[in-house]
Amino acid sequence: MKDFTRKANVDRLLFCLGLAAASLICIPYLLLGEGSYIQIHDQLDGEVLNYMYQAKYLFSGLDIIPEFMGGMYKSAMTPPAPFGVLFYLLFPPFPAFALMHWFMVMLGYTGMFLLIMELTRNSGIALLVSGLFVFLPFYPVYGLSILGQPLLLWGLLQLLGKKRLWAGYGAVLLYGGFSSLALVGFAWIGFLAAANLILSGNKRLDKRAKVYFALGSAELFILYLLCNVSLIREVLGVGEIFVSHREEIVSNPVSSVGGYAVTTMLTGADYVPCFSAAILGTAVLVTAAARIYALMKKKRGESVPKELTLSLTGMGALLVFAFLLCVLAGLWTCEGGVQLRQLAGGFVEHFQAARVVWLLPVCLYTALALALQVLLLLMGRAPAVVRYAFALIPVVLTAGAIYPESTVYHNLRLLIFPETYHLRTWEDVYAQEVFAQIDACIGREKESYRVLSVGIYPSAALYNGFYCLDGYSNNYSLAYKHAFREIMASELEKNEAVRLYFDEWGNRCYLMNARTGYYYEMAKNSGIVLEELTWDIGKMYEMGARYLFSAARIATKDAERLGLWLVREEPFETPESEFAIWVYEIEAK
Repeated sequence: MKDFTRKANVDRLLFCLGLAAASLICIPYLLLGEGSYIQIHDQLDGEVLNYMYQAKYLFSGLDIIPEFMGGMYKSAMTPPAPFGVLFYLLFPPFPAFALMHWFMVMLGYTGMFLLIMELTRNSGIALLVSGLFVFLPFYPVYGLSILGQPLLLWGLLQLLGKKRLWAGYGAVLLYGGFSSLALVGFAWIGFLAAANLILSGNKRLDKRAKVYFALGSAELFILYLLCNVSLIREVLGVGEIFVSHREEIVSNPVSSVGGYAVTTMLTGADYVPCFSAAILGTAVLVTAAARIYALMKKKRGESVPKELTLSLTGMGALLVFAFLLCVLAGLWTCEGGVQLRQLAGGFVEHFQAARVVWLLPVCLYTALALALQVLLLLMGRAPAVVRYAFALIPVVLTAGAIYPESTVYHNLRLLIFPETYHLRTWEDVYAQEVFAQIDACIGREKESYRVLSVGIYPSAALYNGFYCLDGYSNNYSLAYKHAFREIMASELEKNEAVRLYFDEWGNRCYLMNARTGYYYEMAKNSGIVLEELTWDIGKMYEMGARYLFSAARIATKDAERLGLWLVREEPFETPESEFAIWVYEIEAK
């Protein structure tokens, strides 16, 4: 009894130590505030605004968001973690982002720790692997889509084992509310449907366990239905509001399924960093060592411990499953797969099934935990210090690969070397002081006019409350895309790469030009002058644009020819701002 109590105390201590270490990810937010580095792509240029404006209009009864893309339907600003809107409802944007990130990290660490304890009963392994997992540079705006998968798995295991039912259903609730159906939820729905089908045919499994597991699966399915009503209606064509611009998206196939699968297995994919070289190497080594161990046991007429066999089998199954996911993603995105999808048309053509690779991190890092378990079992007679020293090798190697890519690394450097280390921060991207100057100079109610941006993310103007014609969305009106295209049609014809970027993708409905193309940020003192522009100013004006915010000066002769007039000769800036913004008033044509 004393040994059991001592182990439980050690487990709790290690869990709390890991929880404290995981919190270090978010400490820079307290120290740097809005001077913190945060990945800009798909966060500060898009998803943060989705949370902000969904929170702003949550109880408004409006179907549109008037500030976005001339007044676009709410479904064009769908946040990837619906429950995350609550943070933005209760707090200003930066504290909301920081608190949501911290909450996701805590749940991610807790879920992985509990899952590994369930599989290995070893809190040392749970501490090491859970720490690695949460330090992977996932995008915080995606909530629990990746970080919460271990928690979901643990919750489902509780239901299957008829243990802690409240915790199991609670874990499913958190995952369903803080994750995205379109990004990864569809994969879990498919997986759980298959799991329920298999379990229903298992006569040895208790009926109540089957019912509890089925109810947990149904809970997740219903949550996704409730949180994604607009998306599901669009897919089913029920009460369709608009034809999505996705109808014109052209998929670019991968060149080789095998090459894609191997590369993805080793490094991960977009938004899904894995750093798995040391994990796979460890798996190979422990498999070889276990094979030798088994042969030696067989010669002596002894059996291999059941725990070792189960851990090795589980590790192998996870790695095979992970590789099959990579192959499936490759098949979906290879030339043949793309052609078949185009033949099918409709929803199938644009469905991103390749995102099944978002399941890779939980598979690979759970496999690492089982590999470490096998390693410790194989070294059973060695002193604990020696055993854990060997176990630390793949952990340290993986941590060494993760750290330079993490936000912690960059924010620590910003703290230690503020004079010499520079990265664009929340404060730099949104430039609140600069936009406050612009607002004061214009001196009109923002809802009375629309703006466009060039050389700076439109999200900056939107963050500061301006009503924008441009924006970033993965699901907006195709008719709006066509209307917006008319503004810059002649510019697109001058640059084929820019034309294809807009016409064949178009998620970034930005004001583009032939010279700088889709280069979104033109820093202060870049020396860029925009010349020979052929934008359709009449179309701009017709769509409601009255001001153009430009991070590069437009040549005087071009501005006068187009009917763009500076509201003042000097750009709007502060000594610290990354951008100098010229504001042009748009003349009616």
